[in-house]
Amino acid sequence: MQQSSRERTSLTAALTVCLFTHAAFAQDECSTAVTAVIGANAFDTTNATSSPEPVDETQCAGTYLDWGSANKDVWFRYTAPESGVLDLTTCAPGSFDTSMVVYAGSCGALTQIACNGDGVESDACQPWYSRISDIETSAGVTYYVRIGGWNGGSSVVAGSGILSVSFQPVAQGCLGVKGDCADPHATGGCDDPACCSIVCSIAPFCCDAAWSADCVEFAVSLCGIFAYECPQPNPAVANDCATDAELLATDTFRDIDTNGCNTDGPWHAGATCDSGNDVLFNDVWYRFQAKANGTMTIQTCVVDGGPATTFDTKIAIYDMGVDFTTFDYDDLGDALVGCNDDDGTCLGAGGIYPSSLTVSALDGRWYLIRVGSYDIPGTARVTFDFPDPCVLPTANGFEAEPCGSNTNGGCDIDGSVEPISAGRTVQGTFWINEDGHGGILRDLDWYQLDVTEDREVTISLYSRSFTELYLIRGDLSVPGCGGISLVDRGDGDCPNRTVICLSAGTYYVVAGLDFESALAPCGSSTRNDYVLDIQSVPAPCPALIEPQCVSAGPDVAWSNNQVPPTGTNNLGAVVACAQGGAYPSCGVTGTAANKFARVFTAGQLGGDIDCLELGFFSIKRGNSTVGSSCVNYLSDIPLPALVSICRDTDGGAPRNIIASAGDGNDLEILATREIIVPGMADTGALDLDPPLCLEGVSGNIVVVLEVPSFIEPNPLVPEDSGYGLRAAGLTVAGQPSQVFVRLSCADAAGQFIPAENLSSTFTAQWFVGAHGTFSRCPSLCPADCTRDGVVDSGDVAVLLSAWGQPDSGQGPNYPDIDGDGFVGAFDLTRLLDAWGPCP
Repeated sequence: MQQSSRERTSLTAALTVCLFTHAAFAQDECSTAVTAVIGANAFDTTNATSSPEPVDETQCAGTYLDWGSANKDVWFRYTAPESGVLDLTTCAPGSFDTSMVVYAGSCGALTQIACNGDGVESDACQPWYSRISDIETSAGVTYYVRIGGWNGGSSVVAGSGILSVSFQPVAQGCLGVKGDCADPHATGGCDDPACCSIVCSIAPFCCDAAWSADCVEFAVSLCGIFAYECPQPNPAVANDCATDAELLATDTFRDIDTNGCNTDGPWHAGATCDSGNDVLFNDVWYRFQAKANGTMTIQTCVVDGGPATTFDTKIAIYDMGVDFTTFDYDDLGDALVGCNDDDGTCLGAGGIYPSSLTVSALDGRWYLIRVGSYDIPGTARVTFDFPDPCVLPTANGFEAEPCGSNTNGGCDIDGSVEPISAGRTVQGTFWINEDGHGGILRDLDWYQLDVTEDREVTISLYSRSFTELYLIRGDLSVPGCGGISLVDRGDGDCPNRTVICLSAGTYYVVAGLDFESALAPCGSSTRNDYVLDIQSVPAPCPALIEPQCVSAGPDVAWSNNQVPPTGTNNLGAVVACAQGGAYPSCGVTGTAANKFARVFTAGQLGGDIDCLELGFFSIKRGNSTVGSSCVNYLSDIPLPALVSICRDTDGGAPRNIIASAGDGNDLEILATREIIVPGMADTGALDLDPPLCLEGVSGNIVVVLEVPSFIEPNPLVPEDSGYGLRAAGLTVAGQPSQVFVRLSCADAAGQFIPAENLSSTFTAQWFVGAHGTFSRCPSLCPADCTRDGVVDSGDVAVLLSAWGQPDSGQGPNYPDIDGDGFVGAFDLTRLLDAWGPCP
């Protein structure tokens, strides 16, 4: 699968363009450019045309400019009043996915000087806004700003927006390529125009002559520029200076005493380090070269009975590149990988305010580790856990797709996959290339895994690179991968592994390089290589909720006659209990134990029930990748639950499931199914194989969904990780919810109560539907393959069409009459014995 690393919303992907002829309007071309003012400048590209001026995408490669040849664009002009730097952005919540190009010169003789597709993600802006900063300008020169939409060669993106313009005057001697503000150099000025202007306004000689050591001191004091120095190292501590960092080679620990140590590293914003201040005092230093991709953890938490931490520690890690000998210590501020002040998981664990920092490490790169204090020095044990080299096991097969090809790209091409089975260990390659248009092509390899019976399956992906591993179900023929759903994903380690119990059916294993990985064209040594291993053992498995019923009878009914809307993942959550604390901006660590009940009134159902459709809200709540807000993502792992189908023994509102005779409860269990629910905000299907026969069952039928707590330890779900599973539906205007709940945080009654009893706002109806043959029970006549009430030649035809086929999740209509998992002679014998009308 060759896939752009930039994912698009379905709304953006579905945009269509109505082309028509119209007269040019102001700012539609360079010659009619509108003068931009400092501040906000409104624009609308909806009715704009495409201008002929060329665009050089290589100038901003990797930012997803994707200008194309049919981009609807508008033009602004700005004349610089003096030398300075110009900042331009299309950041405007609710606006569209913009691309922006800047030119100097005059119309007809323009020179492109800058471009941008996507700026740095920000909660304050729309997704994929554009930003170009620090455009150096000269007095009296006019600059032209051209704004269009992403993907201008196909489905053109257009709309309204705001161009925000800001300008900062800069001293003339501060423009152009200069030396580092933190280093003395022979020429005047330095590479930070704002800082340079501040310094030169006080000391003009810093721009007129050389940028001396005095100029560096001005920059450090006036601009916060970091210039590395270690003036008074502690002679008793060999690694008191960053330049004298102790070399570490393996997992280890060090007992440190920072009393008397100097501070020679930069400060970092408190918010970056989850800290109450910006400083990191009395630091000691370590250096390490990663021997593999993976995560490394540095902590001062008490481990294995070690000594207690006696002071409030801080930890920071810096990336030194592939050759630490060329690292410029003045760049420490820009080389920060991560930092931590207080680790909430081990607060008070034998020490005061210990720290723990886990970051991703890349094979071959050097890292500088800094341990210091929030305020006062002290003693602590520092534990170092580095990634281990990932050894690829010996394979017993090879991927058929050559490196650089795309013959097993799954749903993104023509549904092509390679077969794989339990016991196979396949060696393959994956790659990442530029697409020649500023974007990225990523090789994802798809393997088809057919499971013929319930089995616990272990899927392991070995690679020296960071990888993605997904388990998928669905229809690969639907355009744009619209027919698939995520079942599970790997844990991200090496091996990248998932262990899951799978019912019979067809699954797809997808392997690729991590979406944050750098380019890895074929020939990138071991970065391209992987081994995919599949192992399985028999095991009883919960039923996996499917996108739709595999095989359903002709009749369908919905509780309260409420049918879900068309579309996908458009349902909301029914009220449930959750608990907070995992994310600073989220306040939610997962849902607690909850139960939901929905009623089919007497007479709605009967005969065989062979499939239920249930609304599920299966999510993981966490911090947004676009800033710090809290959002719901579809769960990336399947979440467990229990579905019960019950008979209401007294016909009133459901109270509780009968645990023992005479306990006063009213719900008699007819059938239960353990289930696992993939990520969705939609209805999913639970096939009942064999079907549930309601012959002779009277009264209301109640469907109960029981969800365990994901805040507490659960063998299938990481605790306190934001996972949540609820019933899902929508509010129907003017109608009560008709949903009954038992919530662990609000269960004073000890039985089901209407959701509105908790609050009048809880009116969302849980969508619950049933499919089957309601007039009779074909399951009592298994030889009636056609479900027409008669065993005859039509059933023989169905049986012969499946002759020799094993049962691999084919549903209730699969003609395995004797139940041995295979269609053959014994089934034909049973069919002939049952010839004629069904009883």
